[in-house]
Amino acid sequence: MPTRIVLNKAAARTPTRSTSRRSAVLDRSEELSARTTRPSLSTARRKSSRKRSVVTFPSSLLREAASAELNDELDFDRSVASVPGESTRRLSSDDIRASPRLMGYLFAMTTGAVMLVSVFQFYRNEIEQLDPSSSATESGIEPDKYYSTATGLVFRWKLWAAIYLSAAAVALSFGTLLVHFDTVIFPTLWIAVFRDGSLAERNWILFLLVVWIAALHVSTSVLSVGEYQPNVYFTSWIGFAAMVLNYGVWRDSAGLITTETMINQFHRETTYNWIWTGICSSIFAGAATDIYYNRELVRLRFRGERLNLTDEDWIIILSVIWSEVALCCLTVALNEVYLILWHFPCRFRREQSMFRFEFGWRQIEVIIILVSTGAKFWAILEYSGVDGVINGLSNAYFGLWGSFFHSVFAFGTWLYENKHIETVVREEINRDDDNNVNTNTSNNNSADE
Repeated sequence: MPTRIVLNKAAARTPTRSTSRRSAVLDRSEELSARTTRPSLSTARRKSSRKRSVVTFPSSLLREAASAELNDELDFDRSVASVPGESTRRLSSDDIRASPRLMGYLFAMTTGAVMLVSVFQFYRNEIEQLDPSSSATESGIEPDKYYSTATGLVFRWKLWAAIYLSAAAVALSFGTLLVHFDTVIFPTLWIAVFRDGSLAERNWILFLLVVWIAALHVSTSVLSVGEYQPNVYFTSWIGFAAMVLNYGVWRDSAGLITTETMINQFHRETTYNWIWTGICSSIFAGAATDIYYNRELVRLRFRGERLNLTDEDWIIILSVIWSEVALCCLTVALNEVYLILWHFPCRFRREQSMFRFEFGWRQIEVIIILVSTGAKFWAILEYSGVDGVINGLSNAYFGLWGSFFHSVFAFGTWLYENKHIETVVREEINRDDDNNVNTNTSNNNSADE
């Protein structure tokens, strides 16, 4: 039979490795071939229908390595792998050694190790004890609460918290990686905890995310090590981002709604840009508020001179900055929550004229984008330069730049979304006509009653 010929050819190409298991598989496949016809190799391949997500890590190489080893060992038509008992040798989605979240734990462990070493080196090489007789202590600064560096002060508790939290992140991530490969002590327990869609792993990821949020605060806030040590600043953000992405990977593996699906469900394309603008603006506003609460200890300089801000100045500054955050939230709400998007707040048109003037939320949005982008561009030029007050490694600096970039991206997205403006206007007119017809029908029915 044709199936026998294929199997014999494959067996001829296979190196002589006579094992009882191989003989059993071949005998079983020949027995089944008398009752059914084998599918071709191309149709036997299973194609994954999983949709690629925006939030994802590369899958583990262990799955690919195991599949390659299996193919080399069998070295004949893949249809033999469908023999009962043979398919159990394949790695399934419950094999935690092939978990796509391993990459996130590895990132967290690596960045935590770099952060731990950097903080320790900073403490050993650049930290000095405050002299009780120095001018700093005479100005009211308690020497037992701060360390002194060549460029400023560092909170003692933030330095030691950075050490402990980075060490905890390394230990927890390393332990998580180890239990994924445990086949001796509690393999069944680890499979139940770290399989796809496990609520226990979700809670574990959220716990690690809380650890990295705490490490992010103590490493990037005012009078922290991250202000003076770049490795500490960037690794704290990388570790935090790794856990956020790992949570997204968990949701994808659990079959829940993913980030890509959420983005595709937005009514307006600019909503995505407004969300990121709001996140960056929140980082900038939080950093400014942190500086305000520690204004007696922070040395603000502008154009080479000490910058002394009164409480009234701080109220104005913080009001403007937080207004930007509120504006981002408002635009997202108007884009997504308001049902009749194009009718807010008003619209004027003259149907008999050669032109039509439209004024609605879409036009107001682009005005807000342009004004916001221009204001941030001016703030960057004026206050983030060489002698600017917002300079160096700080959340305020990167938050301002991030908010500016996403405002520019929002303007580009708005242009792309409205490039077929005539089609949009025509749809609005048709919608108005339909609404008028429905309104008249309702009024007539009410009058008849």
